Amino acid sequence: MSAPSIAYVAGMDALSTTLGKNLRHIRKALRLTQEQWQERTGMSQSYLSELETGKQWGQVRRVAEQIEQAGGDPMEL
Repeated sequence: MSAPSIAYVAGMDALSTTLGKNLRHIRKALRLTQEQWQERTGMSQSYLSELETGKQWGQVRRVAEQIEQAGGDPMEL
């Protein structure tokens, strides 16, 4: 298997950044701190921080389920 192209990697970085910003927006719209999000979803604060800053992106399905658990709408992603 060959290495991903530079365009692919750049696109994934942009997607991770956008999704992370949207996740943060949803959390803040729900007026939840990262600690409160952790209590409602079980997601660690450090992982959430990495997601929100686009440094890491977990499985979209899991994140969507956690948004629902926190009281948000995952379709806003």
